[in-house]
Amino acid sequence: MVNVADVLSTAIVDEVFPSDRELLPDLNDMYELELAFYENKLLSDQEMLRNAAYFARVGHFYTRHYLMCTGHPLKLPQHASSRLKSFFAKNVFRTGYATHGLFPYRGKFHPQMIKGLMNVMGLKPGEVVLDPMMGSGTVLVEATLMGIRSIGVDASPFCRFMARTKVDPLTLPLGRVHQALSNFEEVFQYFQNRVGKADAGTKTRRSAKSQDFMTVLEPAAEYVAKN
Repeated sequence: MVNVADVLSTAIVDEVFPSDRELLPDLNDMYELELAFYENKLLSDQEMLRNAAYFARVGHFYTRHYLMCTGHPLKLPQHASSRLKSFFAKNVFRTGYATHGLFPYRGKFHPQMIKGLMNVMGLKPGEVVLDPMMGSGTVLVEATLMGIRSIGVDASPFCRFMARTKVDPLTLPLGRVHQALSNFEEVFQYFQNRVGKADAGTKTRRSAKSQDFMTVLEPAAEYVAKN
């Protein structure tokens, strides 16, 4: 005779996944559980730690995806709506990590889903993925994070600009990144203060290398905004 209490005390996740593989928090949708199921079947432990989309831990080690998403949610300017801020705070493991939040492109895929699909397709670091209608570059960003080479095509100049804006920061030299982290609040405040201002910049030639926070930007951006 089946003991109802024993049956109800067993979670589906515990029946499907090994005890040493912990899923990310708030994993509820059926398609997410299915992709996690296939990742668990297809990826080795090392591949899981490096590129799994739906797991927080393998054995005693946390996955790169979990470590990348923990901490503070995406930093948004003061004028951003409370709804947008809430969205990224609640969906940090799905859409609010890396450079995905730079522009809320309508119709974009969940980045986490793209990562899961590339794992299920068997794509490995060093291989190439083509996105013939890349939109704002979600596939390209995920491929870059996973060590996969990518080619993106889109008829829209804005989409090409957005994709390039999202991908380029992921390949910056680490020295620049560390320098930016040391005073990111100052950099963020500078650009937030420029929101809504239409004054044209004045191109200048700098005789000496600046030591202020603007040195973390690309050398080509040598423009001084008018006050």
